[in-house]
Amino acid sequence: MTKIVPYRVGSYLGRDVQCSAVDGVDDFVGLVVDQSLVLIDTADTGLNTDEETRLAEQIIRLRPLGVFFTGAAAERMFVRLLRALDTPGSPLPVMTNFSSDVLPEAVEEFLSSTWPAEQFWERWRGYVLVSVGGSALQLEQAARRAIEGDGADP
Repeated sequence: MTKIVPYRVGSYLGRDVQCSAVDGVDDFVGLVVDQSLVLIDTADTGLNTDEETRLAEQIIRLRPLGVFFTGAAAERMFVRLLRALDTPGSPLPVMTNFSSDVLPEAVEEFLSSTWPAEQFWERWRGYVLVSVGGSALQLEQAARRAIEGDGADP
């Protein structure tokens, strides 16, 4: 299994933007997304139904402020995450969304339209973009393009 440790690619709204890539569900263990807004690119997951459910449960355990899915399995993972959040003991609230756009546009949409509610603003650490089964480089390129296009600090 391959896991690329999140690395900084710039900043947006004064928060670091980091990119990472993992091969599967077990590689999510140890990713630091606590109190972050997370984009998960599901373009090349190849995960079966049980693995997608485990991934949704693993994401919740990492305590993100928000999760935004993109890629081929985006809508399916969005629904799985909502089901997992609807169980006793889930750390609500977690903002959720998904996009059917291609990667560069989805990253731009994520950065420009996703921020935590006011009561979570001080706890907000940053953005983490994770590719499941895909390339961190593609995420990095899309993030840099979105950051530079908006005039945010690289």
